[in-house]
Amino acid sequence: MASLEGKVIAVTGAASGIGRAVARECASRNARLALADVQRKQLEEFAKELESEGTEVTATVVDVSDSDSVDRWIGATIDHYGRLDGAANIAGIEGDEKVFLITTRSL
Repeated sequence: MASLEGKVIAVTGAASGIGRAVARECASRNARLALADVQRKQLEEFAKELESEGTEVTATVVDVSDSDSVDRWIGATIDHYGRLDGAANIAGIEGDEKVFLITTRSL
């Protein structure tokens, strides 16, 4: 496995499911993490768990359907860590439209 030693990785949808698994894998490879999700309690609990295992982590409640919220989170991440090396946009948004017709405005 490749090391992510010291790399800063942002992960959306990090409180559960695939996002949580991706974050855990990055942590196992020694990445520093910026986690985001709308599920505050689960996100905070997961961040504390990772911190107790030695991972440097920030956790922020972010609604990925709100581009301003995402921009603030990414800006805060760069301010905190001084950089951003990678991102895993795992958070999902439901809707009734066909995927190729979805715009951020329709969310």
